Amino acid sequence: MTASPAPTSVVTAVHHRRRQLRWSGAAAGVAASLALGTIGISPASAAPDDGKVYAYGAAPSIGEPGAGLAKPVAGITSTPSGDGYWLVAEDGGLFAYGDAPFLGSTGHLPLNAKVVDVATTPSGNGYWLVAADGGVFTFGDAKFYGSPAGARLNSPVVGITANPNGLGYWLVAADGGIFTFGDAPFLDSMGGKRLNASVIGMAVTPEADGYWLAAADGGVFAFGAAQHQHEGVAFRPSAPIAGIAPTPSGDGYWMAGRDGSVYAFGDASFSGSLGATPPSAPVTGVAARPDGGGYWIATGAAPPPPPPPPVRRAPAAPAPSGGSAPAAATQVMGASMSRSVWDDLARCEAGGNWAINTGNGYYGGLQFSASSWRAVGGTGLPHQNSRETQIAMGERLKARQGWGAWPSCTRKLGLR
Repeated sequence: MTASPAPTSVVTAVHHRRRQLRWSGAAAGVAASLALGTIGISPASAAPDDGKVYAYGAAPSIGEPGAGLAKPVAGITSTPSGDGYWLVAEDGGLFAYGDAPFLGSTGHLPLNAKVVDVATTPSGNGYWLVAADGGVFTFGDAKFYGSPAGARLNSPVVGITANPNGLGYWLVAADGGIFTFGDAPFLDSMGGKRLNASVIGMAVTPEADGYWLAAADGGVFAFGAAQHQHEGVAFRPSAPIAGIAPTPSGDGYWMAGRDGSVYAFGDASFSGSLGATPPSAPVTGVAARPDGGGYWIATGAAPPPPPPPPVRRAPAAPAPSGGSAPAAATQVMGASMSRSVWDDLARCEAGGNWAINTGNGYYGGLQFSASSWRAVGGTGLPHQNSRETQIAMGERLKARQGWGAWPSCTRKLGLR
């Protein structure tokens, strides 16, 4: 396992099976038939375009879950034949279409962190799911080679890519850190280096001797035999990049933006995009046919609703000479600013998951240790309390230790 911020160090991977699940659809009790596929997720409300799949080139339009998902779609991957695909939702619910078999899911199970991506085995008879805390779930003939679950990560995991031989996989974190398991080689990373935007995914060469990391601003970092295909090109995507997929030769790649735009580099052929008609729910991933003849893009979560307009209050009475603004107004403004800062900190520390408990001794959105939590008057464990309570305890800890209580993230956020 190799992790940021020390991109050149390699440590022995712990064979971590606490997160491993190996169920059939029947045993999991979550499979249900659809006209064009199989799902392992419960219906609920979602955005109108959540779960839509758009096909281009020779990629067949097979099916999609559409609206009514319990959680948004997080990723998409093609079958080895290119005649099917899997979609995975944030709760680990699996949607299988075409010749993609449904082999199990984590739908309806309590997870420590949301599922962020899916990768298939070479046979197409298995797949891996990965969660933001690094937990890896295996199904079918996918083998478990390890995971960083239980370790304190500098940034949440955002993707998984399988070695083409099926004997290992890479995990990539938002800070560009790379975790390698099985026979997946470590070829360097961006962990510990300054980035202009978060990394959103990775793609590997056919011989597994190189890989690309893609950032939300369109930046691509090439390692090993992977060649940068748009170096020196003035490239400014119309929206943040959501996914990257390699060509079969390894001499090119596609990138998809959250607005449905598609960018082809190297020997990747452009087969279409949503162009000037972006979906109401942003794109979360792109998957290419293994023969390079086409690709799919999938939509995920709806953008958050705009904040409510500010409440207009009657002007306060003038303060006495030498006085100050009313204390109540000052407190409300301070609380609003604090909430924004604490949410940013929670996104950095825990992927914005206030209920996270990875088993590494740190809990909740602000990653309190149990001792620090108790020291500031917290009861129970941090992740068992509300976001508001965690923020209140965070304010107490900050009053005692300053922003240094969260050294890495507060430095990244420019708070110290």
